[in-house]
Amino acid sequence: NALTTANVTIPDGQTTAQVLVTAVTQNADVTIGAMLGMQVLDAHVRVVGAAELPSTVTLTPSDTAVLANGTVQFKVTLDVPAPVGGTSVGLSETPVHGAFPMNVGVAVNQVSQTFTYTNNGMTGDSTLTATLGASTSTATITVSTGVDHLVINEVEYDQMVNPDSTEFIEIYNPGASAVNLTGKQVLLVNGSGGAVYATIDLTGTLAAKGYLVIAGANVTVTLPATKLDPGWTMDEIQNGGPDGIALVDNTAHTLIDALSYEGAMTMIDLPGFAASVSLVEGVAATAKDDNQAGSMCRSPNGQDTDQADADWKLCATLTPGTANP
Repeated sequence: NALTTANVTIPDGQTTAQVLVTAVTQNADVTIGAMLGMQVLDAHVRVVGAAELPSTVTLTPSDTAVLANGTVQFKVTLDVPAPVGGTSVGLSETPVHGAFPMNVGVAVNQVSQTFTYTNNGMTGDSTLTATLGASTSTATITVSTGVDHLVINEVEYDQMVNPDSTEFIEIYNPGASAVNLTGKQVLLVNGSGGAVYATIDLTGTLAAKGYLVIAGANVTVTLPATKLDPGWTMDEIQNGGPDGIALVDNTAHTLIDALSYEGAMTMIDLPGFAASVSLVEGVAATAKDDNQAGSMCRSPNGQDTDQADADWKLCATLTPGTANP
C-alpha cells in the first residue's frame, strides 16, 4: 500500500503506454507487476518519505584519464532527491593534482549535479573523494600523456655490479583500450654495425594502462603487470653505447617506438623493413644508465613527445611493472 496504480491500456497502433503511480507511504522497495497473458514483468519503485534525507553519494566516473592541464566532468548522485535548501557534497583529492569546488550543491528535488575538475599540470594518479555525512565515494584520476601507442617505458641495462643479472625492458600501454600483441616484437640492436642481436616475440594482449616487463628470473615484477621471461640470465642487453631498442610490428613492418641510448643510432636496417629507420626521436637522450643504481625511464610516466632528450630521464628508483616517478 505504499503507492497506487491502475491497469493500463495501450492504444491501437502503439507499443507503449505510461504507467502512472501515486506515492502513499515511505517504502524502500515497492514492486509493480505487469501481466500480459502468461508473461509477467516487474519494476521496482522507491517511495521517498516527506522527511527522508539523502544519506549516500556516488561519484562518477569512478576511473578516468585527463590530459595535463586538461579538464574532465564528474557527477555526484544522491540516493534520494535533495530537500528544500538543497544538499551539499564535500570534495577532496589526495594528492592534490587539480582544481575543483570544495563543495557541490545538489538543488532541491534533484538527485545529481555535475562539476568540472581541471588538472594543474601535475602527473601521476590521484584519488578524488566525495563525502556526504558518513557516505564516501571515490574516483581515480590518471594524467594521460595523450599517447595512443605502446611505448618502451623503462630500461635497466647496466647495473653497478658485474655481471648484469637484473636487466629488464618495460613496455607500457598508455591508451584507453587493450592492445593485441600478436606480431609485435622487441628488437635489441647493437650500435657496432647496427645488427639486431636479440628478438623477443610478444604475445597475448596488454590492457589499457598496463605494463609488460621483459626480464629474467632475478627481476621481481609488481602485479598486475605481466612478465615475459625470454630465458635471460646475465649480460643480455648491450651497454657499450651507442645501442638501441626497437618495438616493432613485424606484420606491418612498422616502428612503434624506439630508444637509442648512450648515443644516436640512425639509418638502421631492421629485418623485413623496406627502408632504414632511426632509433632517435628528435634529439637523442643524454641521460644514461651507465653503471648507475637506477634505470632509463620515461618521466613523466609514459610521456612520448617524440623528443627523446625531453622524455627520457635517469630514475634512481627501479619500477618494473609500475609507473615511473
